[in-house]
Amino acid sequence: MENRKEAAQPAEYQAAVRDRLNELKDRYGLSEIARRTQTPLTNVHRYMREGKVPVEFCSALVDAFEVNPAWLLTGAGGALLSEVDPGTAKLGGSMLELVHALNAVARMRLGALAGKDQEKKLRELGDAIDTYERLRERMNAQTRPLMRELVNRFSMFHKDMQLDRAEGVRKAALQVSRFCDDEKLLYDFDRLQAMHEHLCGRVDNALKLHQRLFSRNLLEGGLATKQGIDEAGNYVLSLRDSARLREGLRVCQAALDLATDEVRGSHDYLELECIAGGFQIELGDIRVGLARIHAAYQTIVPANRAFVAIFKARGELLADLTSMSELRRRDNPSRGRTRLLMREAALAEDANELHVLLSDSIGDGVEQVPSFEYESHRALLIDALLTGRKGDHLRAYEKLLETTPPPVNSLPLRAVMSAVHLAQAARLAGARAKAEALTLAANQAIDSMPAEFTIMVDLLGLHARNVALCLPAKKHAELRRRWHRWLEDHIALGYGFLRRFVTAP
Repeated sequence: MENRKEAAQPAEYQAAVRDRLNELKDRYGLSEIARRTQTPLTNVHRYMREGKVPVEFCSALVDAFEVNPAWLLTGAGGALLSEVDPGTAKLGGSMLELVHALNAVARMRLGALAGKDQEKKLRELGDAIDTYERLRERMNAQTRPLMRELVNRFSMFHKDMQLDRAEGVRKAALQVSRFCDDEKLLYDFDRLQAMHEHLCGRVDNALKLHQRLFSRNLLEGGLATKQGIDEAGNYVLSLRDSARLREGLRVCQAALDLATDEVRGSHDYLELECIAGGFQIELGDIRVGLARIHAAYQTIVPANRAFVAIFKARGELLADLTSMSELRRRDNPSRGRTRLLMREAALAEDANELHVLLSDSIGDGVEQVPSFEYESHRALLIDALLTGRKGDHLRAYEKLLETTPPPVNSLPLRAVMSAVHLAQAARLAGARAKAEALTLAANQAIDSMPAEFTIMVDLLGLHARNVALCLPAKKHAELRRRWHRWLEDHIALGYGFLRRFVTAP
């Protein structure tokens, strides 16, 4: 398993130290730094630009300019000792001691153990390692409160959505974490980092962190705690949001299999069962997936069903076991369910359902979809196209895709979704040539989708309808037959919702 010390790359760390050296250069100048540290000017200039910064030079800076060692090595506190509290200054001094001790160990070459000085070298090596270990223990004690403070600040800035400030605190925490062995603190820090990467749109980085957290929970031989099951849920939901559905199902099933008796049957475990069923529905096994969701759903306390009710609603809608109007009248309303209904009504071009939804489903209420979201804009534009209201709605749709694209973490899937949706808008707007070109572009994007990603069946159903209606020419006959067969095959598998997209072959 990747550990934290491997996560902080040496090149990145040296670059961060050089950034702080350049701050000192801006304050004092190269010549003054060279003079007071008794370092050749060419060397100082090189340290500012590239390579490893020697610890001896760092020590000289601390002595000559009263630089705060904690700031120089980790970015914590102010640049000068006069700008930091005594605790931080002490921590920085310990860090330099630790680096010196580590350098002493590194200077001990195995070749030096040969010959008559072997016993002396072994003693020196043992003394150096003992010094390093004592300093490491002392560093852990001193960095723990600093790390806890940084984690608390990181969490606070997230809650306030101050992502720039959170990023700065995170960089400092990453450096301090190299000298901290408190597993609970490091675990909490990784959870916050995963959230931060999601909020910043760095999905692949977030997935790596979720994977590390999930793996850490398996060290005891299984998932034995609520936290472990919860983290497994976060991981598989991240995979779902990234359209990595096959991988998500594998991880989800593994987590369920590795859960111990203490957590089996818990609310989080049952939610994970529903998520697994949701993956199966999206991957073509709707009957098995829906049965799995129903079994877990019945066991969950009714007051706690709001989240899993969305999986159940989507499965029943795709199986054509319920209608959108029936879903609106059910218990367990939520913003997620409203968003689902709005999306499906736009896909199916159900003007009546869209009219009802748009009358009271957009807003800031807990069951409403915010007006700034892509689904709200899309529903309004599809409604305008279906009802024939005046306006350049197609241009408005193109602008929407530029400013507020579909909220999908997978870039290939986002490209497919945008292409299919835009082709639908062009078709409804009567722009035949444009609809044809966009449908062909969407088909190419679908065929180019990497194997690790999965496209939702209802989106492919809309594409099948676009192909049938936008590509009437004889040269596209085989493409029309291909997608008509796809609809028939999936309807036979149990996806009755797709009947809405069938047109004459």
